[in-house]
Amino acid sequence: MKKILLVLSLAVLVETACAQKISDPTILKSSDQQLGLRLLRKSKKQKAVSYILMGVATAAATMAYVIAKEPEPEEGFYLDLRPAALGIVTAGSAVTSFILFSAAMKNSGKSEMLLRKKPLDETPGYELDLGMKYRRKAREQKTIGIFLLGSGALLLAIPGESSATTTAGVLAIGASTPFLVNASKNKGRATVLLKKQSIPFSYYSKPIGLNSISLSIPLSNSR
Repeated sequence: MKKILLVLSLAVLVETACAQKISDPTILKSSDQQLGLRLLRKSKKQKAVSYILMGVATAAATMAYVIAKEPEPEEGFYLDLRPAALGIVTAGSAVTSFILFSAAMKNSGKSEMLLRKKPLDETPGYELDLGMKYRRKAREQKTIGIFLLGSGALLLAIPGESSATTTAGVLAIGASTPFLVNASKNKGRATVLLKKQSIPFSYYSKPIGLNSISLSIPLSNSR
C-alpha cells in the first residue's frame, strides 16, 4: 500500500509540475455565452468520469490491502500478480481521476467568468485587476500544493515500516489536493479575464509603500 501511494503521489506531482497551457481555439469562434455553457457541460462530464475512476481506485486499493493482509496467501504465479495488478489499477485510476477533476475545475472557472453578469457600473480595468488577482492566487495555491505533494512523496519514500512517516505522508498528499484543485479553477478564471487584456508592467512589480512621519519643531519659545 505504501508503494502504491508513493507511485500515485509522484505521478500526480509530475503531471502537475509539467502541465502545459493548451489554448482552446473555440474561445475565439464562439460568443461568451455559448462558450460558457459548453465549458459548463464539459466540466460536469469530466467530474462524473473522475468520480467513477476514483471509485475504481478506492475499490482496487481496498482489494490490494485485503490481499496483502491475508494470513496464509495462496501460492501460484497468477495469484502473486494480484497485488501488483491492483496497484497499477489504483495508481492509474487515481491519477486519471485527479487530472480530469482538475481540468473540470478549470473549465468550471472559465464558464463562471464567461457567464457572469457584468454590472452597469463596472469600472474600467476591473477585469484586469480581478484576473491578476486570480492569477496570483492560482500560483500561490499551486506552489503550496506541489510542496505538500512533494513532501508527502518524500515521507513515503523513507525506507522502513514506520506508521508515523506513512501517516504524515498520506496526510500531506491529502492536504495538497484542495490547493491544486482550487489553483486549477482560479487559473481558468484568470485565463478568461485576461484573454483580451494587455497587462502593464506595473502589475509585475509591486511598489513599496513607506510610512511617513511629519515632525514640527517650534523655533521660538512663547512666554
